[in-house]
Amino acid sequence: MKKERKTDSISTFLGADASVDGSIEFQGTIRVDGKVTGKISSNGGTVIVGEKAVIHADVSVSIAIIM
Repeated sequence: MKKERKTDSISTFLGADASVDGSIEFQGTIRVDGKVTGKISSNGGTVIVGEKAVIHADVSVSIAIIM
């Protein structure tokens, strides 16, 4: 029996001390507390941007939650 993945749980986390210069492509939900420069994209995904995150990126997602 295949287990269904919960779509409301965070599947990927980018911590406050992390930075990405480039593209992030994901499925599910990602929380970003660090710095991202470039592109964040997902077909049907959710991005949660933390209070101290720094985003200099094109964002193309289904749901964006900005703290």
